[in-house]
Amino acid sequence: MNSLSLPTGANAAAIDAAYQSWLETPDSVDPTWRAFFQGFSLGHAGGAITSSEGTGSAAIIDSLKQSNVHYLINSYRAIGHFESHLDPLSDPPPAHEKLSLAQFNLSEADLDTSFDIGTYLGGGQMKLRDVITSLRQTYCGHVGVEYMHIQDMDVRQWLQQKMEPGRNQPAFGRAEKIRILRRVHKAELFEKFLHTKYVGQKRFSLEGGETIIAALDALIEHCPATGVEEVVMGMAHRGRLNVLTSIMRKSFDQLFEQFS
Repeated sequence: MNSLSLPTGANAAAIDAAYQSWLETPDSVDPTWRAFFQGFSLGHAGGAITSSEGTGSAAIIDSLKQSNVHYLINSYRAIGHFESHLDPLSDPPPAHEKLSLAQFNLSEADLDTSFDIGTYLGGGQMKLRDVITSLRQTYCGHVGVEYMHIQDMDVRQWLQQKMEPGRNQPAFGRAEKIRILRRVHKAELFEKFLHTKYVGQKRFSLEGGETIIAALDALIEHCPATGVEEVVMGMAHRGRLNVLTSIMRKSFDQLFEQFS
């Protein structure tokens, strides 16, 4: 029979030091050791929810609550847009019952408890209060996002990686903000020109969607950096004159720069 190597005194001291650190601050140790100490303390306490030794104490995370936190994260990803404040002229929408803590069998007493957050924000542990704050900033702000219906897992994960670390709060510089404002303003001016110049003529206005001009401008500006040499656009009638004017103006500007 093969002999088993038992931990040396040095290993035991290291484990004991990690255990004491976990008792004082559960987030200070590696997630693997954290799970081990939780199971050890739970078994040592005979199934009790808390464990203490000396002056330190640490809460044992309930496995059901842990799974409910993962459910909460996915729910915000799926229906967080129900609480998005999309209309700047109205009050924020009321709280949605399917995003309440009671919906996930959680309460305000759990807000300061640290839970494992799975793949959210790269994994690790966060206090429930911080998890909800970051989720609300990402999915319940002034940008509404609905993407969990996408079947392609790679696409969903790509969108999450682009939105969640920055909490859907774009950090535009002053020059970028001025450029966006100018694009939107020019689109609005062109709509007013068409409305007054061709009164009564049937047309498909861009009104209400002027930001598409700024989005197309940013997209086309980004193309050269990714190796794109040609852009072919197809679109419905809505706003086509404004879009064509914007694209043609950009083409003329680039042509002028080449020969100037």
